[in-house]
Amino acid sequence: MSELGSALEDGTSLSTQLAFMERLRDGFMLVDRDWRVLWVNARGRLGITRFGLDPAQVIGQPTWKLFPTTRHSPVDKLMRAAWEEEGAWSLEYFFPPLERWYEVDVVRSGDQMGIFWRDVTEHKRESLDKVVSEAELTAANSHLERLIDDAPLAIIVLDDEARVLRWNPAAEKMFQWTPAEVMGKLLPTVPDEELDNFRALCERERRGESVHGLPARRRRKDGTVLDVRISTSPMRDASGSVIGVVGMIADVGEQLRLEQQLRTAQKMEAIGLLAGGVAHDFNNLLTAIKGFASLARMSLPADEPSQEYIREIDSASDRAAALTAQLLAFSRRQLLRPEPLDLNARIRDLERMLGVLLVEQGQLVLDLDPLLGMVLADRGQMEQVIMNLVVNARDAIRGRQGGRITLRTRNAQLV
Repeated sequence: MSELGSALEDGTSLSTQLAFMERLRDGFMLVDRDWRVLWVNARGRLGITRFGLDPAQVIGQPTWKLFPTTRHSPVDKLMRAAWEEEGAWSLEYFFPPLERWYEVDVVRSGDQMGIFWRDVTEHKRESLDKVVSEAELTAANSHLERLIDDAPLAIIVLDDEARVLRWNPAAEKMFQWTPAEVMGKLLPTVPDEELDNFRALCERERRGESVHGLPARRRRKDGTVLDVRISTSPMRDASGSVIGVVGMIADVGEQLRLEQQLRTAQKMEAIGLLAGGVAHDFNNLLTAIKGFASLARMSLPADEPSQEYIREIDSASDRAAALTAQLLAFSRRQLLRPEPLDLNARIRDLERMLGVLLVEQGQLVLDLDPLLGMVLADRGQMEQVIMNLVVNARDAIRGRQGGRITLRTRNAQLV
């Protein structure tokens, strides 16, 4: 702009310089030390018309009269500074009346000052939009990072070679490896027996497929193998090419255990229903047995030796009825009936039958504490327990010579 200063002092060159200024894409205004407008170029005159001013009438007018809103503004300070010291001065200024941004350059030479201005509103808005977009993108990325870190599921990000790019805290808790141990390395959680399935999954992901709830098994750092379900989604670059995959992994071991328990419970319910039906049918048979035993007892003399066998039949029928009561209790069709019981008495009542169960498989010995206390239990269940103990003991000594089974009762205090 030193050439402009020379031109302003040289009248011959001034017209040539102003001709060049006339064609500038920036607005240009020449003012004297009294702030009066000396000349305005074509772009400047176009700008002046936006204020409802006649460009032909601004020549000789003070700038502050034409543009009062710039009085005491940053432009005012810039121009005053330029009067104090020769040189080029510039600033970026928001002009409230037009709600536009301008870049203003001021250069002084002698007693005259040239003012250049250009509308940079669109550029400014683009810059601001870019700053806002970058801030929003940064905020979104930060929010996404928090979501990944706080997620209850293991979230793992892999590149297209199955190397770990992201390993959230839930993944560390599930698999025990820390991020420092796995970042940039091949995924360590795939057990040997799952390698073929894992390679097939990677191929699907490279083709851009998503996977939802795929059952699989994955290994922890301590070697424990977990039952999991995997959901994945491909990551793509700007061109749409797959560059990696985001995977979410849920440990479903507890769910599978609960499902197994449910299936077992359903089976037990079916068995209970079957047991209840068998118990009712068996009760009908016992009724017939007890009825015919009663008829046989009445048809024989009281001193007939067979009366003892009939009594045993009747007693065995009673115990069988107690067993059916247990079956009904198992099927939840009948409540148990706990009552005070003398275990010694119950064992003695069963002694003859237990002896028959043993036959030649061993000798039954009773060792009963005469001071044994009473117990609160269901009579049929206790008799069944005693019979099961003897039968199990019989099976254990089967084939041995001189085997002996001892039933012993004692008072005991359980801690």
